Amino acid sequence: MNVMYKITRLFVLLFCCFAFLTACSGYSEKYDLLSIAKTLDEEGYSEEMKQSLQDRIKNAKNDNEIISVLDELSKKLDSTQQKLSNLKMRSQEGQRVRQEFVEAMDSMSKAMTKVVNANLADSSQLEKIQQEMHEAEVKLKDAKQHASQMAQKYGLRKK
Repeated sequence: MNVMYKITRLFVLLFCCFAFLTACSGYSEKYDLLSIAKTLDEEGYSEEMKQSLQDRIKNAKNDNEIISVLDELSKKLDSTQQKLSNLKMRSQEGQRVRQEFVEAMDSMSKAMTKVVNANLADSSQLEKIQQEMHEAEVKLKDAKQHASQMAQKYGLRKK
């Protein structure tokens, strides 16, 4: 009888440990994703910000106003990139998503800085910069998609 009690107790203990580990799985990934999202939110990244920037560029009266908006955004991207780089990630997947955002923002910021410093009369230079901005935009969309998939995977966003 004593042996049966010990076996049952061991089984219950193992079951509880397994249930606890299952409940904790994904915690590091959730923490990382929430840290990234919080940083982006604190920096003001939203659809409203995107629309505001597009409106400012569309309503600009001259090239200098457009360059001013791009310079402002470039500085914001640099600041956000630095804050994301300083986040302590707990999972490899979180590190990958963060790195994707950092690299995309770095590419976009560098392209915008080139526009700010470019000779606006040189169409070939502007075309090259436009291609770089497009590539950076694709990287940023990929990072957002990876983060969104991760959020769904760990129950932070409804499917």
